Amino acid sequence: MTRHRIRITLITVFVTTIGLQAADLALLDGYGDTKWGQSAEEVQSAIVDLEEIKGEPLILRQAGKDGEIIQKTEYAFTEDQLLHVSVYFKMPDAPARGKDKDGLRYIKEQLDAKYKAVRKEFNNAGIRVSAGANATGHVVVSYHNTKIENEIVKRRRAEAKEAKEKEYQEGERHKKMTETGVGDLL
Repeated sequence: MTRHRIRITLITVFVTTIGLQAADLALLDGYGDTKWGQSAEEVQSAIVDLEEIKGEPLILRQAGKDGEIIQKTEYAFTEDQLLHVSVYFKMPDAPARGKDKDGLRYIKEQLDAKYKAVRKEFNNAGIRVSAGANATGHVVVSYHNTKIENEIVKRRRAEAKEAKEKEYQEGERHKKMTETGVGDLL
């Protein structure tokens, strides 16, 4: 092989690798046609045929089609921000009842192969990808944005602390203590 062909081959491999990583890194922005942090309304605009599942958190469900491997996809929201997506797979010859251990093993192998090279980027961005098996023979792959979740938790804690401080400052006991004039005695 000539130097020129070796160079072209190496460049092709390099560009292909970068292209594959770029596709894998798309999950940093969101799942499929959605973006992390989108409102339910924005997700409904991006994805057709979503059914709202009543309860907290809000979940929008897209049903799979008969005979397809994806049985359903669920988009979960907290404070009207998309932060979790669950995809339910029914692998070939999966048990009707009980966990599909082989299906779970296979899905985990595929996830590792697809995302191994970008795991560090996912960790830095707060993106968690995991898989589990449920009792109905489904393998569930979960995509979760912990960064958004942590921001919500942090804000809620700050709001609770502020409310507690306001309650103390405006409370009857604080008022009575202030009336004692103890500040002047210190």
